[in-house]
Formats: sequence, C-alpha cells, structure tokens
Amino acid sequence: MKKGWKARLFCLFFLLFCVQGTARAALWFELEDFSTGKSIRSIDKSTYRLTLMRHQIAAYKMTAHYRHKGDEPNLIWLRRVTSKPNYDLPPYVENWVDKADTLPSYLGELDNTFFIRPEQLSSVGVDSFMVEGFIRYGMSPFDDAESCALKFIITVVEPPLAPPVIVPEPSFSPGSVNVIRWIPSDAAQIQDVYCFDRNDPTNLMKSLRRLYRRNPGDTLEAAFEGLLDGHTYGYYVKAAYSLESDALLLYSDFTYTTQDRTPPEPVEFSQAVLAGTYTVLVSWSTVRDTVSGVAEYHIYRSEGTGAETPIDTVFADPNPPATLTYETRVKPGVPTYYRVRAADRVGNEGEGVRTNSVTSGTAVDPNPLPGGDDNGTAVPDSAADARYRRGPVDTLRLTLTGLEQRLRFQASRDSVLYFGKTLPLGGRVFDSGWLLLNQVRRNPANYDEAFHVFDYSRGDTIPLDFVNGHVYHRRIIRQYLGSTDTLYLLSLIHI
Repeated sequence: MKKGWKARLFCLFFLLFCVQGTARAALWFELEDFSTGKSIRSIDKSTYRLTLMRHQIAAYKMTAHYRHKGDEPNLIWLRRVTSKPNYDLPPYVENWVDKADTLPSYLGELDNTFFIRPEQLSSVGVDSFMVEGFIRYGMSPFDDAESCALKFIITVVEPPLAPPVIVPEPSFSPGSVNVIRWIPSDAAQIQDVYCFDRNDPTNLMKSLRRLYRRNPGDTLEAAFEGLLDGHTYGYYVKAAYSLESDALLLYSDFTYTTQDRTPPEPVEFSQAVLAGTYTVLVSWSTVRDTVSGVAEYHIYRSEGTGAETPIDTVFADPNPPATLTYETRVKPGVPTYYRVRAADRVGNEGEGVRTNSVTSGTAVDPNPLPGGDDNGTAVPDSAADARYRRGPVDTLRLTLTGLEQRLRFQASRDSVLYFGKTLPLGGRVFDSGWLLLNQVRRNPANYDEAFHVFDYSRGDTIPLDFVNGHVYHRRIIRQYLGSTDTLYLLSLIHI
C-alpha cells in the first residue's frame, strides 16, 4: 500500500510537470540594463517605460529566446515594428540591428545591444518604438507562427546640471597616440574620458556598468596610446556629480576619429619629358591610400649629384585620373631628376621612384626628344623640301627614348590639313592607329629603332597615277605617361 502511494504521487508530479512544460511559451524576451545590471524577464510584459535625462546614456541587451517545434527548421527574427505609425526608432536610439535566422535545434536566441543617448534639445519629451520577436514553425509562409512585441516608451527631461563638453575630433588622426580635450563640468566630483573601438565597445560597456576610475585631479586632456591603424575610435567624457553609488551621471557627446599610421602607396610609375627648350612635363600614375585617402602629391627635384629638394605640391582630386602631369622649368645643361611622393590627409608621406634625367640646352639630336620648339614645324604644302622615293611603299622610322607608352604612325597626301580631319582611310589618309610598344615592329639590328610600313597604293587597289608625283606628309605621335609629342618627318614625293 505504501509503495502504491509513492507511485501515484510520482505520476501526479510528472503529469503536472508535463502540463507546465507544454504551457511554456515558445518565445519570450529578456532585457538587461547595463547601467544597473538588472535583468527583466518579459513573458507577460508588453511595455517598458524609461525616464532619462538629456546627456545620460542607457544601454540594453535585448535577447529573444525561442523554443523549436516540429520536425522542420523554424524561422526566427528580432526586428523593429515599422508597420504602425510613429514606431520608427527615435534618432537617439543607436546600434539596433534587425536580425533573422533559422532554428534547427530545440532552443535558440537572437540578441541586440543598443543605446539610448538623447543629446539634442529636440529629444526632450516622450517618444516610443516597438520591437518584435517572431517564430514560424517551419519555412513555409503557411506554417503556424507566433510573435511577441515589446513597446519602449521613453521620457526625456532636462538635467539639473551642465554636462562636460568634449572637443570634436577630426575624421582622421595620425599615429597610434591620440590626445582628447574637453571642457569640464564645474559641479562634477569625478570626470573621466573613455575610449572605445567602434567595432568593440568594451570600454563603453564598462563605463555604463559604473566601472570607472577616479582621477587624482580634473584635467582638460587625456592621452590614449596603442591605437590600431585603420580602426575608428569613439571618445566621450563621463562626469559623476557626487561620490555616492547612485550619483547623477552625465555624459558628453561622442566624437569619433580613425587612426591612420599607413602612408599611401609608392609612386612607382613616373617620368620627365622635355616639352620645349626649358620646359619639363613630369607625369606619374596616381596611387591610393586605404585609410584617409591621398590628399596631395609632393614634387621633389635634384640637379646633377645634388640633394633632392621639394619644389611644389599638387592637390589630389577625390576622383583622380589615371595620370597627373606637372609642368616646370629646367636649368640648361644640367641633368635633372624628379621624384613624386603621395601624402594622405594626416600627413603620412609615401615613397616614390626617381624619374629619368632630362637635360636642356644641349645640341639638337637628328631624332630629337619630344617638345614643340625642338621638333620644328610641319612641312608646308609644297615639294620644295621633299625627297623623292621610287615606288609606293614607305617606311616611317624613329629611335625610341625609352619613355614612350604608345606610338601612332600617320601620313597624308598633298596636305597636312588632313591630319586634323576625321576622314575615312583611303587614298588621302594613312593611319596605323595607336600601337603598344609590343605591337610595334623593331629593327633586328637596333632594337631601339621602331618602324611602320605604309603602302600608298594599298596593295595596288589605288592606281599608281594617284600615287606618283604626289607629296606625302609623314608624322609619328609618341604618347608618354601623361603627355603626347608629335614628330614630323621629311615629306616624300613618290615616283
């Protein structure tokens, strides 16, 4: 009899446990207040009320707990409710991120850490927003579902005392050390500056949990060391207005800056080209900076064996072209070199490769370097200076300087004016188009000599009567890194 009584009692408790288990909700909220450490389990609550002073911060971790049902994965989410009017997030609620996932096992959760930080005068008053936890017992929109919503009602009032004021930081700061300055609040007993990595706000959490230290004396600045390159840090001042555990706490606004310790990429492609007797065009390929961006290019010059000295600065465009060109003057008879270095927005300067040398004022080579004055003018429309050549085939030649990027060979019959017109290729205009150096034919005996062949009869499709006795004006266009140069050759009369 005694054994039967115990068995019946066990069955009764087991039955009660099963009934309670089936009655438990498949979805519930848990809300943790960082500033007080309190956790509120919110199965049956639908409203959370908060009164906060302007310049105070409240931080919460909201966790939605889910219980899986059925054999299929369950769809879960935790998100803002935007289907009702006036339920958008107030502007002083930060860091909320809508989340969604699938729940394959028995239990799961989604969480969000967000801050309520009213700073502006317009935030005074009452505002609200609503968040929703949702679970669908399957992946089909026709499966059973359950949801639970929590409404936040926030009342913001003016503080009785003035908060500290932090000096705003620039968008980017150099090095690994940053000094923060602020205007203290006269009534505060304790004031400290806090720094947190925007991707890891650990120090912000510690501050909101009242884990702050006392300063030996109030100061107007604080230095933070060991800051990482490319990381964005937030700073704020926290002031306590008594030494009690329940002291009034007010915060300054947040200010953010990104540390930049890395210089821009080196300027590896640059060249100097004579463009006249004493004029030099320095061209270079633009580069990137991965943190704050390229702000300017510094131009350096060295003459002969002398030291490099800065001569000018070229400001970078937010949407830079592939190449930039700078015009300067050169002393006659002195070998001159240039170097271009990029600098970012905080002053980090990268490296640069020295250009080729240029020397002005020397004797003119039969195949001169680029430049208007050195290259002469076009051959006039007459046969006075033309040479005679038998046959319709013509070869245009030049000696490469080593600075060319592309070449273009052209010829026109009877008039140089055809060079400036967009005429179809035929009996009057002959054009190779732009050729890369690996597409240009070279002299096997002298690889620095490039050439191109034109057949003015176009394979006998043009009668020789239209070739013989006519003057053919010839030119070669050389394209450099950031400029072009046109070299006019002697005209020919074909017979």
